[in-house]
Amino acid sequence: MLFRKLISPRYHLRIWKLKFEKEKIKGGLRLRSIKFIEFHDNSYDAELKIDSLLASVVNEKYVYLMKFDSGDLLVISEKPLTKEGILKQDAYLVRDEATLKKLLLSQRSKKSRILVEFQPFIVWFPVAVILMYLSKRISILGFLLAFGGYFVIKELLRILEYYILGYCRDREKEN
Repeated sequence: MLFRKLISPRYHLRIWKLKFEKEKIKGGLRLRSIKFIEFHDNSYDAELKIDSLLASVVNEKYVYLMKFDSGDLLVISEKPLTKEGILKQDAYLVRDEATLKKLLLSQRSKKSRILVEFQPFIVWFPVAVILMYLSKRISILGFLLAFGGYFVIKELLRILEYYILGYCRDREKEN
């Protein structure tokens, strides 16, 4: 797909809320030689842990933030992990390490999560207003937008969001 080539992410971030025990997951990750770090609720050095994990990777592009009741695991691997037993999943395409770090740190507080959800609206609103204004001025543009432009505009806005914010929500199903 052409849009997939325009959005060539460095990382695929998945945020999973899991029902498994964290110790069993950690044991399985160690057996598969997959790198991970553990966050606790009172962990103040989260940024340093994320930096150290990202500095130790070479070709890994799949990043998972696994949420448990007793804390979180940050996992990074070359291949996608299976998604059995997931209660809730959020998926993002991330352009670079700085944006990845910002998204991971934003998951530590509810206020930051709300801001991350609000940012795409800030990007989309001016573009939508301009398109609505132009569609009133140019009648053929209104016809094209109504006929099939919605899907094209949605993908173009997704690309715009990716290049301005550094990330966008992944709408496709994971393998």
